[in-house]
Amino acid sequence: MSLFSKMTFLPSLGYNLLRNRWSTWNWFDRIDEQLVIGALPFFGPVTHQLYHSERIRAVVSMNEDFELFLYVTNHRHWNKLNVPFLQLRTSDIFHAPTLDQLSIGVNFILEQQKQLREHQDSNDCLALITKNEMLWPIRNQGKTLTIEGRDDFDGYNLPSIYVHCKAGRTRSATLVACYLIERYAHTPNEAIEELVRKRPQILLQKRQLEAIQNFYEYRQRNVSAFS
Repeated sequence: MSLFSKMTFLPSLGYNLLRNRWSTWNWFDRIDEQLVIGALPFFGPVTHQLYHSERIRAVVSMNEDFELFLYVTNHRHWNKLNVPFLQLRTSDIFHAPTLDQLSIGVNFILEQQKQLREHQDSNDCLALITKNEMLWPIRNQGKTLTIEGRDDFDGYNLPSIYVHCKAGRTRSATLVACYLIERYAHTPNEAIEELVRKRPQILLQKRQLEAIQNFYEYRQRNVSAFS
């Protein structure tokens, strides 16, 4: 665990909450018909939206353990909804996921997507989330998320995977860029450009860019997991 990450967690989280409330930053964004990237899935409307409107049926968290205890839907809550959960613990700010973590994460996403396409939510259960659990009104796509649902992603109704870190800007963006490389045979630049187009606030620095490049080179040396 990075001491710096732990010390900066709450201030950084507060900054992202304010940016979400007062700027154009969305709490989460859809990348394709089966993948959504975003920030921490708080109890209440955020998780309700993800489960019901976005049809999230598997989750990848890039967070350390301490980040998932503050009013966040973690593995115990997702398990109650029969949602597979993968945690790839990565320190924030100055760190990037390892090649092993990126490979595990991408393979998990692709395998879950395949299973979800085949089963189409045959075992859906009701979300155990109530209005009383709302702690902060999160705005997405220019709207405040409410318990009633969101209609701004018409046509994206396939069961999907949610990839998140704290803010959905760096750690999760690194994994999603690698997913785009694997899924669509993108180059690193193409993957990052696509990601920025869908979620402009992503922040990839030297270590994350190197991790993405390493994954791309690794992929070039191996048979694609998607083919």
